[in-house]
Amino acid sequence: MLENKTITIGGDDFVLEQLPATPGLKYAIQIGKIFGTMIAGGFDIKDFDEKKDILKQLNYPKMITGLLSQLDDESTPKLIKSMIRDSLLSPKWSNDWYERRFSGELADLTQLLTHILQDNFGDVLEIAKKKFREVPITRQKSSEESTAVNGSSPSENAESTGSPSGPSQPDT
Repeated sequence: MLENKTITIGGDDFVLEQLPATPGLKYAIQIGKIFGTMIAGGFDIKDFDEKKDILKQLNYPKMITGLLSQLDDESTPKLIKSMIRDSLLSPKWSNDWYERRFSGELADLTQLLTHILQDNFGDVLEIAKKKFREVPITRQKSSEESTAVNGSSPSENAESTGSPSGPSQPDT
């Protein structure tokens, strides 16, 4: 159900409407592509310890690199601008209004965008956050660890498991 919400930012009232399903999905896919790369870059599986908090093991520099690799100075501002335009009922949208209102007020723009994201994707983000904490991530044992554990060589392990032996691929 589409809901309206009035918020006040920087002394100005904004009336926001939730996005209809199809535009919401389109934005969710675009946002997912941006953040998926960021999240994927945050894991160093070879160093993962199942007994430690997953959030404390994320590689934040790699996450930032992944995020920034998906952002550019053309498509990202267009995405933000269109999400605001599609969600805003009042004040009346125009490119001129947008450029003037948020000139020198990027904190206001960020706050407005945050409300839009929470109102449209908050339930998905909460579910993802809960699921993210529940995901069991196990690392594959190196051939040396396998030998130490069961006394067999890497080639014997490959024969018994049906998986190929050989050097592991470097992280990219």
